[in-house]
Amino acid sequence: MAIRLLDIQNDGAAYVKLSAKLNASVFNSLSWIGMFKGIKIYGIFNDNDELIGSFYFYAFKKMGAQMYITPPLLRTTDSFLKTEQKTVLT
Repeated sequence: MAIRLLDIQNDGAAYVKLSAKLNASVFNSLSWIGMFKGIKIYGIFNDNDELIGSFYFYAFKKMGAQMYITPPLLRTTDSFLKTEQKTVLT
């Protein structure tokens, strides 16, 4: 598993497909996120380099210090994750 900054040009289609499949909120849409400059979208990838989840936050500088907070007008970072349950019998 790996977490990395999403490149919307390359990973945008996979992000839209996954958020639709998981019934993510309108606040996860690229049109909503695109309204705010400074939002960093991170993807969670499985071992096959397939996007399985995402989260984002708002990054800005204040008095020279880098700040990371929840995006404007939101209560959370609106993360979502596709999990695959595997039952192991012992």
